[in-house]
Amino acid sequence: MFHNWIMNNRIKTLVAAALAICNLTLNGAEARPAPIQTVEIRDRSFYVNGKAFFPLMGWLQDATNFPRLKACGMNTTAGYSSGSGGTKDVAEYLGLVEQSGLYGVMPFDARLKGQPALLGYIHNDEPDLPRQVSDAVVEPAPNLRINPKTPLWKLLDGDVSSWSVLDPMEGARLTMRLPQPVTMVGLGVAVTVSKGLAMPAEVLFASGGKELLKTRLGTQRGVQKFNLSEPATIQELSLQVLSVAPGEQVWGSLSEIEGYDRAQVSRVRRPAFALPGFGEAGLRHGFARACLCRTADRSAAPSAARSSSCRFAAACDVSAPPACRDVVPHCGTN
Repeated sequence: MFHNWIMNNRIKTLVAAALAICNLTLNGAEARPAPIQTVEIRDRSFYVNGKAFFPLMGWLQDATNFPRLKACGMNTTAGYSSGSGGTKDVAEYLGLVEQSGLYGVMPFDARLKGQPALLGYIHNDEPDLPRQVSDAVVEPAPNLRINPKTPLWKLLDGDVSSWSVLDPMEGARLTMRLPQPVTMVGLGVAVTVSKGLAMPAEVLFASGGKELLKTRLGTQRGVQKFNLSEPATIQELSLQVLSVAPGEQVWGSLSEIEGYDRAQVSRVRRPAFALPGFGEAGLRHGFARACLCRTADRSAAPSAARSSSCRFAAACDVSAPPACRDVVPHCGTN
């Protein structure tokens, strides 16, 4: 009986202490942490700006919860869920993290480099699993929100069963850059037809500022083909959605974009390929290549790094397509 009384009182004391911490004012009374200049790991310990730091992290929190994290004694938040707190991307989200007096461990995004609240990057789970990648270069306009689960290279993979989300669909713009000039006599677009999604009604294709095709799209499935008024030799192709058929969502998706030569072969197609799982040896190899990117002249990475039997050898070359560089996210981060 006495033992139970002691245990109950200990539990009550711990609960009271926890409640006392979480009942701290939620108005940011605590001083903000110093802007991060350096992060080191020494003897299995974190050092921020040369001082020992122990991260206490919340996981995948909405920005509205940041004051509560601080009130409970946490100093860091990890992960980002698309649209969290009404943010358009992880860069905006990390800005809210900083305003709340927290540090952030975020998915890799080159725009985060040098952000004073960035403690580190978090990579996807299970890097040893194979993944689909592409060397296609598809660049979105700044207002286009990107869904990492439906990368834009899927627009050029030749697979009409895959798709890329355009959010928002109305006014969406993107540019496809080709490895060499191609001559086309026609263009094709496959629209994702699904209840509730916004659908493109009229689109404009251009290259180098010159209009190639302005056309209305139907609502049928499959690739809709259009002839150009004259053959065009191009190395970049831009698409702009001029008007939409509204849906319940402001976003929609396209399945494929094609550019046909006289033989009706799509010359813009860039099929995806499987990237082997890293495994322990692969991770070491990848990180070693990533270190090559930390040289002052990153374009001068040794040719041995490019001659790997794996097709992601170009990942450490900053001239490689972003989708390829993303394989080794350390590249280009200093």
